[in-house]
Amino acid sequence: MSDGRAELRKIVLHAVESFIGAVERQHGGTPVGPQQLRALANSLAGMPSFAISVDVQYGQIVEVVARELLRQKRTDPFQRLVVHPLSRTFQDGLLSRDILPNYFSFIHLVMGEQMTALAARSIEICAELQRDHAPGHAWDAFYDDPRSEQVMWTVLVRISESFRRFDARRDWFIGLMQYTPQAVSVANNAFLPLNHAGHGAPDKPRPPFGPAEFNILFAALFAPLRQLSATQQRRFEHDFGVPAERVFDPLLGHLDAAARSL
Repeated sequence: MSDGRAELRKIVLHAVESFIGAVERQHGGTPVGPQQLRALANSLAGMPSFAISVDVQYGQIVEVVARELLRQKRTDPFQRLVVHPLSRTFQDGLLSRDILPNYFSFIHLVMGEQMTALAARSIEICAELQRDHAPGHAWDAFYDDPRSEQVMWTVLVRISESFRRFDARRDWFIGLMQYTPQAVSVANNAFLPLNHAGHGAPDKPRPPFGPAEFNILFAALFAPLRQLSATQQRRFEHDFGVPAERVFDPLLGHLDAAARSL
């Protein structure tokens, strides 16, 4: 997190310079003892301007950390795999990338503990392909690899199963995507609170997410399943024990009806 370190360094230097300036204003060039320095530091810490400065600087650190964490997720094979079907919607401005943290939360909630194994499998596949392909082509090979398809199909099967009660589940999903996170995950059990109140910079408005955005996202996510080749259909049935249409047709029918209703 080089950006975070640079931001922290700037904040520390600013605090040191502010303290030195306060010492010079109050004592000029006269010698100052430890007790006087402590008293001055305590008086500065109690000033309203100090609290405002802390709020602003905390907001800056959180923003840098959140940006870096999202960048790291974009290099994670499993995260990239589940986002790949949505790439065109981001490029065309139909959806905002700001939804990605909540989208990742959705994937985690739906997949549960199984996500750990799928993430490990994705890393294994990607590492093998990166040894055999030039850097610019490794990701394309990863997305097209039958083993990666199997990982993605596993996710889509689970999502499809979770949307059997379509209307209720769609409402839940929209609510989740509208949620403003209160903290950024920095480790499995560590969270950095976000500064949604106080004297920091004003919150960036969340992108709209309603039924229209739901239709766009799910249409893109499940689009590859509408055009499976004969080979892919055979592979799906071999891997999951049932034809793809038996698993996905109910959800695809709901999606088509939802699109017509708008």
